[in-house]
Amino acid sequence: MSRFWRVDKALEDSKGLAWVRQRLGAYDWSKVDWISVRRGRSEKYAFRGVCKMPRNGAGYRINCN
Repeated sequence: MSRFWRVDKALEDSKGLAWVRQRLGAYDWSKVDWISVRRGRSEKYAFRGVCKMPRNGAGYRINCN
């Protein structure tokens, strides 16, 4: 699964990211192009996520802030 992860440098070694990777590791990710994890822009919008459906032969794309 690691080839799918695009992680903000500031979050690479965080305990929270390690926990999420461990929990998600049991799932089949064969139809996912990537999972991106970035820092949010503000505390008000600290977490937002988007899942893009496959289009034109691409896989799912999951983006989290």
